[in-house]
Amino acid sequence: MKKLSFAIGFFAFAFCSVNAQTEQTDTVKAKIFDSNEAEKLYNSGVSNITSKNFDAAITDFNQAITIKPDFDKAYANRGLAKFEKKDFQGAIADYNKTIELNPNADNVNFNRAQARYALKDIDGALGDYNIDLQKNPNHAQAYYYRGCIKFDKVDYKGAIEDYTSAIAAKPDYAYAYNDRGSAKRQLEDIVGAMLDYDKATQLDAKMAFAWNNLGSAKRKKGQAKEAILDYTRAIQQKSDYYIAYNNRGSAKFDIGDYEGAIKDFTEALKIKPDYAYALNNRSAAKFKTKDYAGSVDDATAAIKLNPDYGYAYLNRGNSKEMLRDEMGSCSDWNKAATLGVANAKPYLSDCQ
Repeated sequence: MKKLSFAIGFFAFAFCSVNAQTEQTDTVKAKIFDSNEAEKLYNSGVSNITSKNFDAAITDFNQAITIKPDFDKAYANRGLAKFEKKDFQGAIADYNKTIELNPNADNVNFNRAQARYALKDIDGALGDYNIDLQKNPNHAQAYYYRGCIKFDKVDYKGAIEDYTSAIAAKPDYAYAYNDRGSAKRQLEDIVGAMLDYDKATQLDAKMAFAWNNLGSAKRKKGQAKEAILDYTRAIQQKSDYYIAYNNRGSAKFDIGDYEGAIKDFTEALKIKPDYAYALNNRSAAKFKTKDYAGSVDDATAAIKLNPDYGYAYLNRGNSKEMLRDEMGSCSDWNKAATLGVANAKPYLSDCQ
């Protein structure tokens, strides 16, 4: 009986063992199938991001995460898709989850910094750029954007250091050269700024704002004719660049080409009718051509756009004087002086 009992027990045990193995195998197969399906959805999501089909990408990543809740790469890339849709809060939530699942995930701190920067969480962005650079000391973009934050914080020396590090990591980084030039210009290193702007245009001849900045640096050095050429290059690259038209008009004004200046200011105003600077500048140029009534009209339009525009009051006062409107001119000069325009004060000596 003992032998029979043993045999029955043995076969019963063997039978249970076979069932357990079958269930375990099926579970493994299911997991493999799920993992493969999640990967397929993930790859589809990445492809949709590349094609800029961000809604479809998010749907793919949602499904991948449902199948595989710890899929850190799916969270990271869903964050990218949400960022492109300007859902910055949603992107940050996905980056947070990515970091929770994989603290060493590539670029996730940088990407979260970009989203925080977009939401004007400057300190949060700065912290993430710092972490990213600790992980990847040669990340040119992280240096560049951290430099931008320092620039905004008026830490121009710190900005220059970061732009320089960005250039060291990426020698053809045209944006970093341009922005380093702007930081140098803030520190009155005009020659250094010119060299950086020039390098930026060499690296990317289509970078309109670098040509504009180069022109402004040259104008500040008294090289108005050379500046006009650079502003022209900026306009050639960007036909609706009203700032470059205004700046080229100012350079033409500097060399006494008042009619040319008026044409450029007018072009700027065709593109941006509410551009108070161009209206005031055209007012000054019209004064030089003795179109005093036109000068008053332009200055008045500038003041309507910006009631605290001191130089527009000064220009209007000058033109009113030429039109024999003494009370009007004195009133405008007084207003200009009140608004801090030192050049207006000498004119007030003629006012009763």
